[in-house]
Amino acid sequence: MWLAIADHWEPYWQRPSDEIAAARVATWVKHWPAVARRHTDSNGRSPQYTFFYPQEEYRPQFLDALAEMKRAGVADVDIHIHHDGKASRTSSTA
Repeated sequence: MWLAIADHWEPYWQRPSDEIAAARVATWVKHWPAVARRHTDSNGRSPQYTFFYPQEEYRPQFLDALAEMKRAGVADVDIHIHHDGKASRTSSTA
């Protein structure tokens, strides 16, 4: 059985200060590895939380912290792009 739980992971959700966003990252870095290591599959592999990180909120220190969890085998990082309600349009002139 495969199970996937998808979540947009956004430290700047609801426009907090930089300090609050950093605290959100620090909380995950502090607690998630221990939670993940309590559970393993039949191959001994821990679950990996996939952090769908918003491109426009790029902060090197946040991605570095997520990369550490990736190297530890308990996380993955994907990038998502917000479109802010704007529909993609293509136009052509004939």
